[in-house]
Parts: sequence; C-alpha cells; structure tokens
Amino acid sequence: MTKQKILVIGTGGTIGAKAGSTITADAPLKILSLYTPPAGVDLIGRAAFDRFSEHADLAYLEQLCAYMQGIDYSAYRGVVLLHGSDTLTYTAALLAHLLPDKPLVLVAAGTPPEAPGSNALPNLDLAVQYLLSGAKDGVQIAYDGLHPAWATTEADCNDRFHHASVPFVPVQAPAFHRRRILQITPHPGIDYGAFDLTGVDAVLHRMYHSATVPEPATAFAHRCKEAGVPCLFVTPKPAAAYVTAAHLPGIWTSTTPESAFAKLLLTNEQDFDTMTLQVNENR
Repeated sequence: MTKQKILVIGTGGTIGAKAGSTITADAPLKILSLYTPPAGVDLIGRAAFDRFSEHADLAYLEQLCAYMQGIDYSAYRGVVLLHGSDTLTYTAALLAHLLPDKPLVLVAAGTPPEAPGSNALPNLDLAVQYLLSGAKDGVQIAYDGLHPAWATTEADCNDRFHHASVPFVPVQAPAFHRRRILQITPHPGIDYGAFDLTGVDAVLHRMYHSATVPEPATAFAHRCKEAGVPCLFVTPKPAAAYVTAAHLPGIWTSTTPESAFAKLLLTNEQDFDTMTLQVNENR
C-alpha cells in the first residue's frame, strides 16, 4: 500500500525551540521525532530556515514565499509549514493570497513541543487531519483550532488567535514587492507629527475595534496625500459607522490588518495605484 505523503517545512520558532531558563532555538523539525502520524501517512521533513519569526523582515518573507511557491504540491497530499507564532498571521496572509488553491496549513506552538501542556503536537495533528480530509477550505492556520489564513489576526495576551468574518478577496496575479509600509496603531495622545513619510510607499493605519480613529488622523491622511503616499485605514468591520470616521479619505473595510499588509506587498504597480484609488473613492 502506497503511503500518503505530507511535506513538513521547518522554519524555526517556538515549535522548533527548546525550553529552559529561556527559550532558545533547537531544531526546526524536532517535532517530527515526537509525533506519530496516522497509519498510512509518511511525513517528509525539510528544514528550510531556522529563525524566530519576530526577526522576519521583507527580505526573509520574500525568500520564504518564493520557497513555498517552488514546491510541487501535486507530489503531496498536503504541506505543513512550521512557523513561529509572533508573525504567523503575516506569513499566513501572504501565502493565502499567493497560494489560494494549495493544500497548505501553517502550524505554530505556544511553548516548545516537549514542554508540559504544549499545544505543538495537537496543532500538528490537526493540520495533518485537515490535509487528509481534503483541505477544501483554503490555506489554514492550525493553532488550538483551524483558522482561515487570510482572516486571522495576531494572538491576544492569552496566546489565542481569532479570525474575523471577512471574505476572501484574491489578489490578481500576485507577486512580492518590497514596499516600505508604515503601519500605525492608534492610541490616546498619538503624535502624528512624529511619523516621517520619507521613503514610505504606503501607510496602513489600524482602527480601533469600533472602526474609529483619533481626530488628528484625518489631517495626517491629508498630509500623506500631499506627500503622494497612500494612507489606508483598515478594519475587519463591514462599515465605519461612527461620525468620527466620516471624513477619512480611505477606509479598507472587511479586511484584517495582516491581509491588507499582504495585499500591499503583493499587488503590482498598476493595480496598486488602482486599489488605493478605489479605497479612497469609496469614501
């Protein structure tokens, strides 16, 4: 009987680390020596990278995306990408748009695999079971449950990931561009004068959970426009209902910050200009 093959790509992170007085890097594929796959399944490991995900930069993300695009997915029942949890949702959003029809699951862990109570092994098993079931729901994250890769936001203070009820809107002919994106998170007393737009290709401004922003954000958006820098306000909400957002020049609704970030990196120059213009015209 021919075994079903699942490719497992190691990139480092907590799932490939070891516990101690501090958590340190160990081996990207160490979890494979601790996991027993279902009968008839062969896990094939490749240690592609070895770094904690908090160190991800655009050069690394471009390398990782190119590596994942170069896989022959037809040779496997599916692919598991072992990844650190800190920037998991950014990589997941990129791959969801680059490889929307591929059987791919990103897996992370809250503590190293051998630590008591670690969710590493259950998360890996969840990914394997999803791939064996046919992987019909697009690229997923396996972390204490399955989460759609394009809709999941970074973990909260309790290390829980959540996904928003947002549609998947594909990028046409996606390709990686190293755009310099300034991402802003609002907070009381924010000083927009502290933001230097020199060399910035786009501003991605998160909104409060009610799809609102501080009052000075409107003037900052106009400053961006004068500088020729697209400024996009992003919210998973289907609409920005508050009057405090009524005069913002560009709101990207029904989108997570991570998915918006991915789209800004993956959209070609012509469509990038069109996309940012359409968002602005929607206001």
